[in-house]
Amino acid sequence: MDNLSRSAVDVWLITGATGLVGRFMLAELLRARQHTAVIVREKTTSPLSARIEEALCVFEENSQFGRPRLLAGDLTQPGLGLTERDREWLEHQRLGVIHCAASIRFSADSADGEPYLSNVAGTRHLLDVLSRCSVESFLYVSTAYVTSRATVQGAPVFHGPRTETAIAKGATGGNDYESSKIVAEQMVADCQWLGKKTICRPSIIVGDSRTGYSSTFHGFYAPLKIGLEFVKRFGFNEQAGAWFRSQLGLNEADKKNFVPVDWVAKAIVQLALHPELQGSVYHLTNPTPTTCIDVQNAVQRTLAKFAEGIAPPPDSTGHFREQLGVYESYLNNDPEFECRNTRAALPDLVCPKVGVELLEMLGDYAISVNFGWPKLSAQMPTYAKIIQSLTQTSEVSVGADAELLELNVLGNSAPGALHFVRSNNRWFLAKGRFRREQIKYRMMTTAALLASCISHTGDTNDTSRLVESGQLVFQGNPSIDRLVFINDWVQDLKLLAPLRSENRAP
Repeated sequence: MDNLSRSAVDVWLITGATGLVGRFMLAELLRARQHTAVIVREKTTSPLSARIEEALCVFEENSQFGRPRLLAGDLTQPGLGLTERDREWLEHQRLGVIHCAASIRFSADSADGEPYLSNVAGTRHLLDVLSRCSVESFLYVSTAYVTSRATVQGAPVFHGPRTETAIAKGATGGNDYESSKIVAEQMVADCQWLGKKTICRPSIIVGDSRTGYSSTFHGFYAPLKIGLEFVKRFGFNEQAGAWFRSQLGLNEADKKNFVPVDWVAKAIVQLALHPELQGSVYHLTNPTPTTCIDVQNAVQRTLAKFAEGIAPPPDSTGHFREQLGVYESYLNNDPEFECRNTRAALPDLVCPKVGVELLEMLGDYAISVNFGWPKLSAQMPTYAKIIQSLTQTSEVSVGADAELLELNVLGNSAPGALHFVRSNNRWFLAKGRFRREQIKYRMMTTAALLASCISHTGDTNDTSRLVESGQLVFQGNPSIDRLVFINDWVQDLKLLAPLRSENRAP
């Protein structure tokens, strides 16, 4: 199945783009040359651009791609905390939406605290903003554990296979996270004005099946992280290994359903880019579950690499179990998940088997990066600041007969495609909706070279050399010499984004 979208979507809006699944999905969409925008919460310690750089830099070892439009916002706030300009911009787009943002806190501090604040109120706020937009497709990333459970001897259990159907009214989760996702999923299902609604339900997400990379470390990683602290303190030998296995409390015959994040992201993006597959519920689950004995063996083999010593003393047992208690639902036996819809829609996208070897590789990676601490820092380069200043300039509405210039910007910190319209003999960013046949000219270059053109004070020969060398690609038939046409456009960009000398590209 190809990666070309056949939908009428102009922009894919992603929530949760800095999370684990979100960053993989964003990278997949950018590789597919999709126009994207992300809602990212502002932090005093890190600008939006730096957070997106941190999320994407790991994917650009062998290739470079564009960057999304950054919308500063907060799903927990009414109106998402967006500026009037950003809300207006969204209202002028034909949107595809992938709602991935979520709190994974298992136990709520209060009835209106996390995870309900992000997962329920956040979904409500998002739908409220989108009610004034044109939404062609809406994909909600839920969880496979949203169906009702019975309680046996105080522990939640499933009865029968879980089907790819809408949630039954009155369904309850095994913890506050699952309960909040049930409410949010029903909210989406009940929203009549949305476009095609697709529910994606992954099971327990682990790191990249190829590299082990992960930006978050929950679920499978919890006993590994806690166990590592005990290993550092007490050492590890055969006796310690037996003690550790007993503390995990796993029934070796039970099974867990792990799915690698790279597979989950590919599946969601494939569903997003093919409208004919939308409108259903999909279990993004592993048809080959992992046995708990494999989980125990992988954790024990990983820990055994780091120390030799004596078994932990008996008085540490209670503390160990207390730390693992919050992840109790992750340690229970998983049900069987029906995934007929997923197999039928994505027959060529096979979920990797998560066995001892893959789990051990994931564990090795987690320990090698100290479970993600300290966090990776990716600073926005100077040329990226120049490009960002361009994307924040004034916009001009597009008339029915207007001719547009589409600029595709590649490389680190690139914003993807930008559209320009000529008004009063000057080029401006285009505002509003437009027909694709209105695009008369296309240009493509890297973010660094574009920034150099905008900030350079030299003559027109600089732009000419880029065109002649193929570093700036132009398509179209202007009424004047194409080099003059391109240089006039570059000069207008300099007027659009005047830059102080300290921001000039090197």
